[in-house]
Amino acid sequence: MRKNLKTVILISTVLAIFSIASPAFAFSVGDIQIKSKFGEIFDASFEIILDNEDTYEVVLGDSSDYKKLGLVRPSLVNLLTLEKPAVVSGVKKVIHISSQSPLFFPSFNLVILAKHNGGTLLENFLVTVDFQKGLALNALGKKNKKPAPPSKIHTEKIEIPVEKEKAPQSNQSSGLPEKEEKKASRTPEVESGGPPSTSFNKVSAVAPTAVVSRLQSRRMLSGAIWAVPKRISPAITTQQRAQDFSLPEEEVERQKESEDLQPEDTILLAKGEGLFTVARKIKIKDIHPARIAVALWLKNIDKFIYGNINGIQPNTRLDKSGIDKLVEKIDLQTAKNVLNGQLHEWKLTKRKSEKNEKIEAGVQEIPLPVERMDHVASIFDWISEWKSSWEENDIERHIFFYREKKSENSSVQESPAQENPVRKRKKALFLKFPNPRLSLSSKNLILKEGMAWVVFEQHFFSESLKSRGAKEVRVVRENGTWKIDKEKFYAEKNKVAGLHDSLRRKNKFPFVIHVSSHSNKPDAISASNNLRKNGYDAYTAPVRVSKDIQIYRVYISRFANWDQAHRVVQALRGKRLAGHATAIPYPFTLRVGEVDSIVKARQLIEKLRLKGISSFLSVSSGELESIKFEVFVGAFKKPDNATWLMQRLEQEGFDFKQISP
Repeated sequence: MRKNLKTVILISTVLAIFSIASPAFAFSVGDIQIKSKFGEIFDASFEIILDNEDTYEVVLGDSSDYKKLGLVRPSLVNLLTLEKPAVVSGVKKVIHISSQSPLFFPSFNLVILAKHNGGTLLENFLVTVDFQKGLALNALGKKNKKPAPPSKIHTEKIEIPVEKEKAPQSNQSSGLPEKEEKKASRTPEVESGGPPSTSFNKVSAVAPTAVVSRLQSRRMLSGAIWAVPKRISPAITTQQRAQDFSLPEEEVERQKESEDLQPEDTILLAKGEGLFTVARKIKIKDIHPARIAVALWLKNIDKFIYGNINGIQPNTRLDKSGIDKLVEKIDLQTAKNVLNGQLHEWKLTKRKSEKNEKIEAGVQEIPLPVERMDHVASIFDWISEWKSSWEENDIERHIFFYREKKSENSSVQESPAQENPVRKRKKALFLKFPNPRLSLSSKNLILKEGMAWVVFEQHFFSESLKSRGAKEVRVVRENGTWKIDKEKFYAEKNKVAGLHDSLRRKNKFPFVIHVSSHSNKPDAISASNNLRKNGYDAYTAPVRVSKDIQIYRVYISRFANWDQAHRVVQALRGKRLAGHATAIPYPFTLRVGEVDSIVKARQLIEKLRLKGISSFLSVSSGELESIKFEVFVGAFKKPDNATWLMQRLEQEGFDFKQISP
């Protein structure tokens, strides 16, 4: 009897222990191990533990899976492939993830979808490069048992409610590249794109169930891999505040635009093909392939590594909608200049900087031309009065805004008997189109060759004429007031689909001029200073390529559209100041300050200059807004590309905000 009792107790104890221990072997996804380095073919693996040896399915998450976790699926995931699992034991599988080509990325969210035994798991890994500790993404071995205090992260299991719907199919990719998401830590100017994700071991015997999102915070030795819980609101750190700038609404808009593209609006860069090969497939009568290649780059600049035309990856799907209209704007000489400039920069990205380079202190940045304009604050009010005199048909008052006509060979004014040409032309205009109405867009101040130009969109309405286009007004200071020295109107023609509209929806001035690229900061400052001496608001910005490589770009101003920027490019080339200058869509920047006077703007710019940070002063005004003095640092094609520059500003004690100006 006692023996039987002992047996019963022993069996009960074993069963109890088994019941307690069994959850450790329940259906779950283990930690990811990454062996590859930055710029290498991606090589990683993770372990999945099953309840039993029944069928299962593991795939890369699609856009709907990312959406459940509050994320946007990065296009980088399209380059990854899941391979056939290696069996460790009956219920343990090792899943390998790889890419066919080298990857350049600072960080991205990798979501894994696993289905087994009636359950579905979503596991989110934040894969990021720790450049401070080296290029290795993940050190081999187990987790740190005693992490350093500053980076200590508690391991916890977070349950996140999700919609009660059927789990998505394993491969729902549309085949189009999806837009990059907001990421926690980024290196600027590093992008990738590629083909749709693939799945393996696809089994549909088990009915899908509601998704349970199990997010575990984890950090490896030097790979800095962890998953961030999405529904927890801890105290916001300075770094988190600095990184809260990705404007998710815009990212979602861009993703939707990409998803709305029809197959005939895209073209795939197949393996073994280059951008020129694809350009030749797009046959446009009498158009050189170089012009088409540059147009494709401008339309898809966010899909190129570092934003460089040579940084294109195979299996990238390019948007070619509106290319026939865009290519008309790009003449062959412009295309050649762009290609030469981009090739020069691409070579710089492969060259390591000299470690003992200590020549930065020898070149100092000179003030911007706009900094030296004492009466700049009155320009936009003066333009508003000019507009009102036109609408009120007050010819005498309207003529007052124009500079008097002078002889070409002397400073003597024309004879009083000879009517001023401006007055004559304006009288005819007033008689032909009486009682007009004018609508002006946000006005921007641009310096060209030291001359101030106010640029804006002008809508003109009258009984007999309606016109819309870009107006550029050159103003000079004369006898204590501003005068219009020259004005140009560019009637609006057919727009280029996607190049202007999508950017202008959120951005007033999304374009910049990329003048040149340099391997070191002193050369960039010298190039910027030369442009400033010639009357252009140039500034420099660093581009972090890797731990050992950093290049410096020289930009000019900000512009409402490509045409407006390209007119300045043509002026630069006419003076032989910038043979490789290119107008490009870089819609993001860091605003270090918005002040209400030129004096305060100068003070802020000087503080930045003393810290070795180049900046640009934007002077603008809306239809009903007062004048704005905004100090910007850098120009970026994507929000996350600003990470390194943000860290520099933070270290120097500057407040900033990432915006789309």
